[in-house]
Amino acid sequence: MLDIHPAHHAAGSWKEFSIRIATIVLGLLIAISLEQSVEYFHDRCEFAEVRDELGGKRESKRTVLNKRDDQLALGDGGTRKQSDGPGLHAKASWNTG
Repeated sequence: MLDIHPAHHAAGSWKEFSIRIATIVLGLLIAISLEQSVEYFHDRCEFAEVRDELGGKRESKRTVLNKRDDQLALGDGGTRKQSDGPGLHAKASWNTG
């Protein structure tokens, strides 16, 4: 929360008023930019944690799927039936006709 304190005495001229307004605006810009910088680095840290967590889950799922694929390949004598569908590493073919 940002607090702005009032001046102790009124501005005597337009120049003094302009300097006070400029000081307030500059102070607010500095405060807001520092707050946004902190939020940016906090969000980057959270993003890195989530990315690492999801990366670990992706690797574990890939390992499980590769084991399943190997078991299916070994279970039918190394040949796949047409009804089983393609394996995990099969290339897609596109019908352009």
